[in-house]
Amino acid sequence: MPPAKRKGPARRSAPKKEIQPETRINLQGSDNAVATGPKSIAANIRIIFQGGWKPFAGVLVLVAALLGAILWFVVPRKASAMTKQFNVAVAQFLVQDAKGNRIAGQDGSLLASYVSQEIETQFAAMELEKSISYEVWGPDQTGLIQGNTPEERTKAARELAEKINAYVVVYGKLVKDGEQSRFLPEFYINHKSFVEASEITGGHQLGRELALTLPFNGIQSAENPALVGRVRALDLITVGLAYYSADKFDEALTYFQKAAQEKAWVGSGREVVYLLIGNAYVRKSSPARGFDDLPLALQNYQLALDKNSDYGRALIGKANVLYLQASQGENKCDPVGFEQASETLNDALSLLDQPASANIETKVHFYRGQIAILRDDCQQTEQDWLSTAAQEFTWVVDQYESRKKNDDDYQGIESLASHSYARLGYISYTRGDPETAITWFQKAVEIASPYYQGFYLSLIGDIYAATGHKEEALNYYAEAIEIAEMEADAASMQRYEEKMQAAEDLP
Repeated sequence: MPPAKRKGPARRSAPKKEIQPETRINLQGSDNAVATGPKSIAANIRIIFQGGWKPFAGVLVLVAALLGAILWFVVPRKASAMTKQFNVAVAQFLVQDAKGNRIAGQDGSLLASYVSQEIETQFAAMELEKSISYEVWGPDQTGLIQGNTPEERTKAARELAEKINAYVVVYGKLVKDGEQSRFLPEFYINHKSFVEASEITGGHQLGRELALTLPFNGIQSAENPALVGRVRALDLITVGLAYYSADKFDEALTYFQKAAQEKAWVGSGREVVYLLIGNAYVRKSSPARGFDDLPLALQNYQLALDKNSDYGRALIGKANVLYLQASQGENKCDPVGFEQASETLNDALSLLDQPASANIETKVHFYRGQIAILRDDCQQTEQDWLSTAAQEFTWVVDQYESRKKNDDDYQGIESLASHSYARLGYISYTRGDPETAITWFQKAVEIASPYYQGFYLSLIGDIYAATGHKEEALNYYAEAIEIAEMEADAASMQRYEEKMQAAEDLP
């Protein structure tokens, strides 16, 4: 069943302090200092504290009420969260001096306004609204992302994204140092908006720091042509992410590839867009759609690694493709392919200074478990592969539970944890323990995306059907059908209905 919403602890307002008027006011010299009309301010203060305050207070209350009404109906109120299908927030860029101290100035806000306007223009030009409703907040609504390190800024971006329901947060820092001024563009992809896309969620840097001419005046094509190219690429990536979030991977690929081909994008950073292209090709692949695009995915992961050999996300993507290729088509049960995938995962795990939000270690353990299950299914007997898989998936769920207990970005690995619970269920059932298997699958359902909630509920129904528990099987199939109907997933709905019809024939 879909997980019940948990209520947080009630917030207690601080006790209000009763404010007493200050009755001991030093009025010496006040009459001579300021006089307005027949009575001085000091004389009026005396009147208020001598009982003549009621008419004056009444007028103040009336004026305040009138002003409040005018402000309520006339002044536009800022929304507290974004509400569309795809939401982009561009934060004011942090401005620092060469020593890392924050400094005041308009450059960070002006640059962020330029970026948000360019994104808005791009969305409007390709009529995104016709297929995906969107909202773009500029720096005035989004505010400032602070932090002296990329990890600190990523954490701040994550908290902001969750608070305002942003799918993508664009931020970064300006180092203001005369002719040596430079700009580091960054963006964060919210795991809550890309539930089944842990391969891309988290913080990203779009290349190294970029030389910049300041003060910023908006005439960028002449003064900052490299900045224009980087911003265009960022705009195209953002459009691609809009389609990616809606599982429209062909459209996403169109814009990611345009970003990769941006001529004015010079220097570093292209590894990010090659990663996104590779991931989109992988997401297109499935038993239903076919795996013909896996070589293209592998090609783009290699392009990313050619740009940056220490890019952990690209190594994870490459390992994913290698093990998929080793288990599909004519290559099914290819031990060499499984070994290559495992070695690539080891390479990713050995890298230093990887961003925490990339969750490299957790992904390595998850994919090691995947490979072990496939090796068991292929009847490779050099070791007990099911035990190996169980150890790897247990590591993932233990990591998830530990982070959740400590409130430490557990959401970023929630989908991996859900799939790990399900695979522990598969292992238990394979070992002849259906009761434990059902318990694992139920834990998977609690934190799964809607599609996998239905899928795992149907697997629980399968276990009950296989063990002769007809009514329980029918109940779980009915829940799976309900979720598929709510998600307008006709293919899954038909599959679950066929399972239910078969279960109804059970004695």
